[in-house]
Amino acid sequence: MKLFSGVALRLYVVMISLFSAFVGFVEPRSLMYMIASTGTPGQILLWVFVVLGVFGIADVVINDVLPDEYVLKPGLRWRHLIYMSLALAYVIELFIGYRYAQAWATFPIFVVHAVFAAVAAFVDVLHRFANSGPK
Repeated sequence: MKLFSGVALRLYVVMISLFSAFVGFVEPRSLMYMIASTGTPGQILLWVFVVLGVFGIADVVINDVLPDEYVLKPGLRWRHLIYMSLALAYVIELFIGYRYAQAWATFPIFVVHAVFAAVAAFVDVLHRFANSGPK
């Protein structure tokens, strides 16, 4: 296993996105369900969470948990895009939630998730390029 804190952070971010999508699909009393029931924008957003979460889980398992001979190089090279896309999806979720659900009290948690996703991308880029230096 590589640097544990980065792995744990990435795993947390993708698991939260999958859990948010799951709650949005099955729990009619949740804000995520209300966002999903807004129509096409909310449903697309939930599917974006699912797709990015699955890609993120595959990246963490293949590139971080499995031994070094199992590496998905495109996933390793572009993994920061998964987490920045998740951060953007959480910000979009804020706008959709405000426009259709008007539930202000739950919005800080979406901001926290967006910040964690952006930090995961930053930490990944920092650790991957810290030792390479200018060429």
